[in-house]
Amino acid sequence: MFLQLSRSAARVLQIAAQGLAEPLPRPAEKGDLLAAIRHMGVLQIDTIHVVARSPYFVLWSRLGTYTPAWLDQLLAEGLLFEFWSHEASFLPHEDYPLYRRMDRRQPAHGRPCVASDPRTRPGAFG
Repeated sequence: MFLQLSRSAARVLQIAAQGLAEPLPRPAEKGDLLAAIRHMGVLQIDTIHVVARSPYFVLWSRLGTYTPAWLDQLLAEGLLFEFWSHEASFLPHEDYPLYRRMDRRQPAHGRPCVASDPRTRPGAFG
């Protein structure tokens, strides 16, 4: 059985799935930034910028006004890690075991693997 959606309903569903349907009911907090990345699954690191660097703009589009330094703080606290998945990305630390097998292979395109960072060696995330 197939689910049939109108174009309008499909558009609304897609926008909601991306976390773009409703603004936060209050000012953003650091935990909201982590929750947004967990919801997206991955936040691509992209240096292209017109308004702001891509990761910051993506977060702003979901959180509204927030403190960009929170991203660096979450990395320093070990709640996020950087990895070359499909592109250079920020990922939630609980997803590290999913990427660990890929990390044991040769670095993609000569880029360093997460394992080269002692904070992300086996056992770093519990």
